[in-house]
Amino acid sequence: MCQKLIALTLSLALLSPAPSSPTDATATPPEYDLPAPDLFVLELVEFTPTPTPAPTPEPVLPTEVPPAPLPTQVPTAPPPPTAAQIIERAARWWGLSPRVLLAIAWCESSHRPWVDSAAGQRGLFQFERPTWEEQAPRYGLSPHFSVAYDAWSNAYLAAALMANGEWSRWANCL
Repeated sequence: MCQKLIALTLSLALLSPAPSSPTDATATPPEYDLPAPDLFVLELVEFTPTPTPAPTPEPVLPTEVPPAPLPTQVPTAPPPPTAAQIIERAARWWGLSPRVLLAIAWCESSHRPWVDSAAGQRGLFQFERPTWEEQAPRYGLSPHFSVAYDAWSNAYLAAALMANGEWSRWANCL
């Protein structure tokens, strides 16, 4: 796009008298006369402006996605089964009445798998060391007597023995 711009050029001729000699201490400073008004010249100039490049926009950085808020309640693992639940599972595994096994375990240990008797019996169903060491391997359990404290192992062995007719081991609780 071509635009016409009127520019006013001012031609000033500064007229000054010839300087006096530089050594002349009595010389007066020169006086300057302004040029006569007819020395002003008006010119018409055609002007094409150069386009100003558009400013380069700042790169837009992707906004950071804030991390998802933490849940107010952290999921946790379900609680371990109780001794009663373990005894019920062992009874059902061997096809026995859970009520009967629960009653015998209550009589023997009050459903506390860590109980030791004065006679040296251990666990939910109060096994003696020789009985555990002899019978546990027959049913795939460890013969180590310390395993008698494990609720599942103790209930599983008791249910297995009862399912095979060895109820007399718990005659005092029947």
